Amino acid sequence: GRRAVVANGKRYKVNSNAKLSIVWTINPTGYSGVNSMTEDLRSRFIGSAWDYPTNNELDKAINWGEMSYDVVRKPLLTFVQDIHSLKMKGDLEYSLSIRDIAQFCEYYRDMGVTENVLENTILEVILIKYSDPAERELVRIRANDTFGVNL
Repeated sequence: GRRAVVANGKRYKVNSNAKLSIVWTINPTGYSGVNSMTEDLRSRFIGSAWDYPTNNELDKAINWGEMSYDVVRKPLLTFVQDIHSLKMKGDLEYSLSIRDIAQFCEYYRDMGVTENVLENTILEVILIKYSDPAERELVRIRANDTFGVNL
């Protein structure tokens, strides 16, 4: 088999007794801007499909810092799972990602202790991702119920 690969103009050689593994991630086909792998490329891969992360997995993946468990962390994890369930039922086109949760936490921390910090973070980080008015309203209602806010 092949003993070298070229990536970004650089040739990488594999030692004769080594095995080469290529790790590739791809978003589900329902995500915007995702192109499917061609059949000939797909035939060369093995792997596994992962389910949406559990709350425990999300909790471990996020740098929560000093955020309140009861005010931010627990409600946000519940909210994210609710939003994913709505996407799976076809009520929403977008499910929040780990990147979205990290953005939420970073924005919340950057806002500091200010009036309406939680409400502003939800508006600026979460609701902005939903351009369809009906979806945005559904997410707004869920945020109000889950976080105990009034957006």
